Amino acid sequence: MSTVRQLADACDREKGHGGKPVRNHFLLMKILSRSVTERLGWTTGSYAVAQAFRLVNNVVLARLLAPELFGIMLIVNTLRTGVELLSISGSAKIS
Repeated sequence: MSTVRQLADACDREKGHGGKPVRNHFLLMKILSRSVTERLGWTTGSYAVAQAFRLVNNVVLARLLAPELFGIMLIVNTLRTGVELLSISGSAKIS
């Protein structure tokens, strides 16, 4: 059973005036928006951490490798990332 359906059923069980079930849409939307906000925060945070690690990795490699080798590595990583992005967008259009 989906989370939305469970929340809607829980809201239906609340009794309003006259003993009739009342669906509290405000409560439902408040719970759902908090869930979406938390998920968005985790997604954004994980992306920021991944980018920070990538930056640190590039700085360390720039200090360790000779300039020619670092340039070749950057070209290869750029091409690899481009192919990866194209393959991801291509597979999304197929499915």
